[in-house]
Amino acid sequence: MKDDIRIEEILKGREERAKIQNEMIQNNHSTLISFTLNTPGLEKNNNKIKKIFKTGIREINEGLKNNNIKIINERIDFDKISGPEAFFALDEDAEKVKELAVDIEDTFHGRLYDIDVLTKEKSPISRKDLGYKPRYCIICGEEAKICTRSEKHRKEEVINKFYSIYKKYF
Repeated sequence: MKDDIRIEEILKGREERAKIQNEMIQNNHSTLISFTLNTPGLEKNNNKIKKIFKTGIREINEGLKNNNIKIINERIDFDKISGPEAFFALDEDAEKVKELAVDIEDTFHGRLYDIDVLTKEKSPISRKDLGYKPRYCIICGEEAKICTRSEKHRKEEVINKFYSIYKKYF
């Protein structure tokens, strides 16, 4: 029963995230970063996850500053049951922002980050749109979406790898 409640909360969190994305794009008429973590399993928020997330926020802010990208509006929530999330409305071209996001995600610990970029028209910009390779699996190096969809790896194996990356980096 406890797992059912967690799954419901995670799904509810995803729905709320989509509403916030639409609202922020509409209100700010801007490119949007939607930042969460690739957190395997049902535990989506704890002190370690928050530490990873705070590091991601810092790296995104540094990247934006170093690229002279202005934040118009931001919204950060560290305490959601479905996992921490942040939104940054930006005064910049979505493709430039996605390139920055890919650079951050492709670092070793950045594999734990999920930095989505949406255009002013609410369309997501993908890695493929910019000619980048898809994200790779943290276990085997194959395309992450294929491993996820096929459930190629045991849940415990992926969770252990997530926390081993945490240990190595932090």
